[in-house]
Amino acid sequence: MKADMTGLRTPPAWRMARIPSLAGLLLLASCGGGGGSTVGFAPAPVAPAPSPPATSAPSPAPAAPALVTEAVLTNFIADDPLAGDNGLPTSPAQTVSYGPIAIGVDVDGNAIQAVDEIDLQYFDGQYYLYGPSFSCGAFNYAPGVNTGPLIPTQPNSTYRYCGLTVYTSTDLMNWKLVGGHQYIQDPLTGEHYYVKKPRVVYSPKTRLYNMWFLNGQAGLTQSGRTGKRYVAQSSTPYGPWGTPFEPTIASGDAGPVDFALATGPDGKSYMATSHGVLNTMLLNDEKTGTLDHTDITVAGNVIGGGIGLAYRNGWWYLTGTNTCGNCLASRLYYLRARDPHGPWLSPADDSATAPLQPVLLSSDSGYAQMKAPFVLPDVRGGMNILLPGTHYRSSPTGAPGAGVNQPGDNNLALSGWYTVPLQFDADGRIQPLSTAPTQRFALAKAVPSTPARAWQANLGIDSGKSVSQSWDLAAGETLAAVLPSVFQRTPDKSASAAASATIQEPHVNAPLVARLQLPDGRSHSWQIDPRTVAWAPEKVPLNLPEPFKGGGRVTLTLSSSATNGGYGVAVGSRGALVNGQYSAIKAGQPTVLAQAEMLVSTSATAAPAPRITAQPQSIRVAAGTAVGFVVQAEGVGLGYQWQRNGQVIVSPNGYNESTTAALRLPPVSTADAGTYTVTVFNQAGSATSVPVTLDVTP
Repeated sequence: MKADMTGLRTPPAWRMARIPSLAGLLLLASCGGGGGSTVGFAPAPVAPAPSPPATSAPSPAPAAPALVTEAVLTNFIADDPLAGDNGLPTSPAQTVSYGPIAIGVDVDGNAIQAVDEIDLQYFDGQYYLYGPSFSCGAFNYAPGVNTGPLIPTQPNSTYRYCGLTVYTSTDLMNWKLVGGHQYIQDPLTGEHYYVKKPRVVYSPKTRLYNMWFLNGQAGLTQSGRTGKRYVAQSSTPYGPWGTPFEPTIASGDAGPVDFALATGPDGKSYMATSHGVLNTMLLNDEKTGTLDHTDITVAGNVIGGGIGLAYRNGWWYLTGTNTCGNCLASRLYYLRARDPHGPWLSPADDSATAPLQPVLLSSDSGYAQMKAPFVLPDVRGGMNILLPGTHYRSSPTGAPGAGVNQPGDNNLALSGWYTVPLQFDADGRIQPLSTAPTQRFALAKAVPSTPARAWQANLGIDSGKSVSQSWDLAAGETLAAVLPSVFQRTPDKSASAAASATIQEPHVNAPLVARLQLPDGRSHSWQIDPRTVAWAPEKVPLNLPEPFKGGGRVTLTLSSSATNGGYGVAVGSRGALVNGQYSAIKAGQPTVLAQAEMLVSTSATAAPAPRITAQPQSIRVAAGTAVGFVVQAEGVGLGYQWQRNGQVIVSPNGYNESTTAALRLPPVSTADAGTYTVTVFNQAGSATSVPVTLDVTP
């Protein structure tokens, strides 16, 4: 996939509310209308990002951003504009509220999709965030649900893969998606590699960026390619990535599925692994394999999930949780050593006596599952550690117990990006985890920046609820398109102790209806196809039949007759819209939430129809081969529908994965042979790919 590096510098905050032109935005997310760390001590040069296209500023022009040396990272929203009623489920295990979970939103008005099993690196003056997307309706693993085969062939094996996403930023606050959704494929069969736990490390020897990842779900029995580690390479930090290959692993690696990477000041990189075996391994100079291993014995085997390896000020640290899976919360522990080869020490007294006694850093981690840390430089040349966590939203169905180790919800799209800087005492020991709504973290250099606004998800639209947002247009202002950031949700029906579970169709059973009331009394309505609404807030384009020009009050109302789930919007505090007013409507009665504001953009030009930029390719394979097709397209608010021989493709159990940019097929038979096409669509129009063939030999 061709990487899009356009406009990587952070635009002024006011452009989020009013986007003069939609042309050129590359958004391959399925939305629209109808971890481990490696320190980059010596990275290869990366071309500087070009400036965004010039646009005319509203009057009065905003002040230039000030130089900042710290990022302001929002985990929770302290002053909740929704007054606690966001429509989302709360687990009985969560007895203390830290506040609404903040949803990261990129500079284009879409939710940041890299939220779980992520990696964060600093290469040549920019931060890079890597992670799989869950925006197309992806369930993560849950108790009683075997999502092992990544193809939806049986009720207990459903996993919609939404591709790898890569974001870049100069300030850790304002992020830009580059390269769209990247699908790494086998060049012969088209089979997709599912990138889970991406860890990126640079090799000065080869001048290549190496992305290590687990192909598929954690906890799988390794079979074929599933559950194995792979390495894909690129000459840039953001791709495109070459054909993956299995790394060379030193003897002694039992093949545990959780792993992390870290690089020391001497340029040597190491891997830590867990789940069954806790060890560290030295990487080769090419960063494509390991050379040795060091086994570590821990009392109670409490360092397992979310394994992390990090270096700071002469000390190496192993971090991890006492449990794994999509835990609602977990205890966090650590060990330390002067050398990754050991001896590893019990931090309380620096004893090397086995079994080692790890130190507890947190009992609930802010009701998050902590992951592998990131090691990042600051302006003074020091290294600091940022620990990420994933919030698993849950419910009495998904987590019926009251313990913090209860499983969380299978929908990761709304988990947000939760980060906590690690603090150390004078002896290099990690201090107890400090959970707070807002965190500050030192940047690698002073940059002009404005902190990103905080948003939260509001699931407020179904057969009995709707929402509306009104605001004022300036005199003479042209309004050609309105773009609210919306999402959908179908709840997780898994039972905690069930041998099997029911996972719903990922689309709600009725369209999202939008109605725009104009100042001159006219109104326009749209029915938005559920196939084009993501699981995290993303923009959908609503083009007016003809542009409206003039001042006055406009009102956007969103409603639906959905009964198996619902729709939602991103909501923050007032400030971007002129005289904005947000209302929640239940049983026909509106309630004005005086401090709330919907995330909605406007444009003086209409959104364009989709344009296909890379066609799928024909495939000839033997029966029993897993295959895949991919289409690449550009436009705003894209939806997809694959067909075989002119008929919509529905997987055997009804969980339709043919509504994403990538179509995966299980081991195929001659019955799967035929002609395949995909239609890409949004409110402005559609485009259909060239026909391609799947030829299956017996």
